[in-house]
Amino acid sequence: QGVTPLLVACHQGHLEVAKLLSSYGASRAATPVGGTPEERVANRRGHADLAAWLVASRGWTPLAHLETLTAARATSLLRSGASLHEGEPTPLQRAAGGEGEAAALVRRAAAPWSPASHSL
Repeated sequence: QGVTPLLVACHQGHLEVAKLLSSYGASRAATPVGGTPEERVANRRGHADLAAWLVASRGWTPLAHLETLTAARATSLLRSGASLHEGEPTPLQRAAGGEGEAAALVRRAAAPWSPASHSL
């Protein structure tokens, strides 16, 4: 009861799985004390790198997961209306200094309309 795929990934220390689930919108609800259940589980199980990533990515929307997103997934999110300006930091802020196709697509989507950006 209350066990989610993200919580299981955190329990097992699977950072890449946690990143992937988060990029698809896996919910993390913070509690007043001690962070999210996922952060607490990762810390208790000794998965410091995972716990640190969970804290750093707390306010991200699915589009902000630029390191995990494929170009096809980023395009799908953009075409579905994903905001470049929601979350903390926003996908656009993360893409400003980011590398890779997903970051380039976010930057292109933020540019003024042109034939090059029309497909987004």
